[in-house]
Amino acid sequence: TLLYRIPVAIIGSLFISYIILPNVYLLWNRARRSDKLSGLLPIPANIPVYIFDSGKPFAFSYGGISKWIVVSQGLVDILTKNELKAVLLHEYGHLANNTSFYKASNWLYGFVPVLRAFLDHGRLIDEEELRADEFAVHCMGTKKHIDSAKKKLFDYFEFYN
Repeated sequence: TLLYRIPVAIIGSLFISYIILPNVYLLWNRARRSDKLSGLLPIPANIPVYIFDSGKPFAFSYGGISKWIVVSQGLVDILTKNELKAVLLHEYGHLANNTSFYKASNWLYGFVPVLRAFLDHGRLIDEEELRADEFAVHCMGTKKHIDSAKKKLFDYFEFYN
């Protein structure tokens, strides 16, 4: 009977972690959907963009069953429209490249000692970030906006940390 419970436990935990928890996370952080920011994506992506009620500037994407992008109010406050567009495109690049799944699987592989010896997790994450930057640069036609957004974030965290 224990053997029959293992697949149920795996399926149940996948359901909770990919469907239930992300929605709870959005609610917990009082995220509000922003059609205006979704409209900054020049690609007809149908990817919802949520704004977290936080003064700390950050952005991330979630690529589970439903895909979405999150930016903080603090990020919206410090970036220009073009810089914000570049950041949204960067996050969309992660979704287009299925980086969320890739990062999660690399994280899990890190717990397996044999695989950990062959993976350079930091290098792999850096490559994914560069790929997402290249996607934003390709869509915008210039590096100017993604570079200036990165500089503002670097300056912010240098000052407040």
